[in-house]
Amino acid sequence: MPSSYSNRWGLVLAGGDGSRLKSFTKRIAGYELPKQFCPILSSKPLLEETIDRVSRMIPRDRTLVSLNREHRRFYAPMFQGAVNSLVEEPRNRGTAPAILHALMQICERSPSAIVGLFPSDHYFGNEARFIEYVGSAFDAAGDSDDAVVLLGAEATGPEQAYGWIEPEISLTSAQPRLLSVRSFVEKPDARLANDLWRSGALWNTFVLVARASALMQMFIRAMPRLYSSFSTVRPVLGTMFEAEVLTRLYNELPTSCFSEVVLQRCAANLMVMPMRGVEWCDLGEPARVTKVARQIGVSPQWAVA
Repeated sequence: MPSSYSNRWGLVLAGGDGSRLKSFTKRIAGYELPKQFCPILSSKPLLEETIDRVSRMIPRDRTLVSLNREHRRFYAPMFQGAVNSLVEEPRNRGTAPAILHALMQICERSPSAIVGLFPSDHYFGNEARFIEYVGSAFDAAGDSDDAVVLLGAEATGPEQAYGWIEPEISLTSAQPRLLSVRSFVEKPDARLANDLWRSGALWNTFVLVARASALMQMFIRAMPRLYSSFSTVRPVLGTMFEAEVLTRLYNELPTSCFSEVVLQRCAANLMVMPMRGVEWCDLGEPARVTKVARQIGVSPQWAVA
């Protein structure tokens, strides 16, 4: 068993509102709900599928799930008896504060933690191979004090809605599995997306692995004001006062995106592991969901209808 295994922690991000897919999930469930709580590609909600996948790599008692308290009616039935696994945000203020809050919780419990970050609404083909890549990313992060290892997917077109990772060297089958990063670009315009695609840049899957301390340092450098604003939360973590203090803070916080602010500003700390033989898709739009369902040969009720 790898030496990093005992320090492995998981963080599943499930606080988004899924606005672009709400009309689609209404067709499936009969009412609007965020996509991570909806059974889209199987009989299980996407969030439950993600937790099952992560549990093959990280023990469930070391996996936290970041959620939006306004969605509690959707997720409460899923987590009966597992409240210690939940990190509840008062409302959706983007991925940056959600990740920072959860990292603070992990650091309190395990200062030497190596954390894997996982979106709850993405599709990964060839799960066994994907899990191997995540294990390799944990090993690489464990060998470094400050490296942040991103898993990159092979781009199949000039997608503007994704984040892009530009490696320092061009990709060939002879290159090593872990590459330094020249730049990170979140949601480029059409011209830049086309340039990145033609240059062999990778799509950001938003799966990353790093020491919790390394991620905290990135927040300090890229978002010092946000990091400082959470100073009122740290003393009350795990107490009856945490929710109240957090609510006051979130009432004043602007929305901020982890990829757009932290990853773009801290590209020098990033490494990328190109995933070969693993199909990936962000299930954020109806066309993507339909395409994946067709590719994997499933016929959910919504597709039949």
